[in-house]
Amino acid sequence: MAAWCAGRRRAPGRSTTRVGGLLALLLLTLSVSTSAHQLQAALTTIELNPRSELVEIVHRFYAHDAEHALAEVAGIEGDIRTDPALLEAFGRYVARHFSLTDAEGNALEPELVGAEVEGDFLWVYQQLPAGDFGRIARIGHDSLQEVWPQQENRVNLRRDDGVRTLILRNRDNRVAVPD
Repeated sequence: MAAWCAGRRRAPGRSTTRVGGLLALLLLTLSVSTSAHQLQAALTTIELNPRSELVEIVHRFYAHDAEHALAEVAGIEGDIRTDPALLEAFGRYVARHFSLTDAEGNALEPELVGAEVEGDFLWVYQQLPAGDFGRIARIGHDSLQEVWPQQENRVNLRRDDGVRTLILRNRDNRVAVPD
């Protein structure tokens, strides 16, 4: 690795220290960027769209994680970025592993709308009638936790008075939505 420093004369022995420091910083940056995905996590947002009069549920996963999970859980392999059948299979997998209930424990049944890949992320879309939005009392989301027990599924429920964030970890059944 070569380094160039404009306009300064370096003291003997300092150039190797500076180059070594730059090299260490570069290696640290590379290791952080390559290990950044070591954390298994997904993000789900639930919010009311008053124009469509629907509750929109949007799940975001790493596309690579989705491919790996389909291979592990269902024995289905391929390129999820180009194969609509794989997208559909993963969308259905998420729909089976995501649940909403009201205060009495009655299931609210989101409709699976579709899925798409954009960049590194895979998006799964579900919806509910607007009338069900205020009834959401408990949320369950164990997608990918059978593959990676450390998987965290964060759910942001956006309401007029703020966002409620739930973090669902392995073995969490359904978590109550905080008031």
